[in-house]
Amino acid sequence: GYKKDNFCLYTKEYESSARADLICYLEMYPVISDDDDEVYPEFVINNSLELFFYGDQFLDVLRNISTQKENPSMEDFIAGLNFYLENDNFIDL
Repeated sequence: GYKKDNFCLYTKEYESSARADLICYLEMYPVISDDDDEVYPEFVINNSLELFFYGDQFLDVLRNISTQKENPSMEDFIAGLNFYLENDNFIDL
């Protein structure tokens, strides 16, 4: 099953930012082959998916937003995800 450190979010096309209507797929992390190549899960390959977010980073961003605001909105979470994608850091709300 999925755990904090073993899943990623994937999208149908390369996406540089999160938005409310973005469809994401959960699947396992790619594994590194003996030749140091990333080998993506079969579902990701068969559906031509693109890596959007590593699961641990995604959860860390959601947790960061949740600790800053008692009742965060969807817009708060999206702003936090996009800030992280652009800055590799957490947003201050």
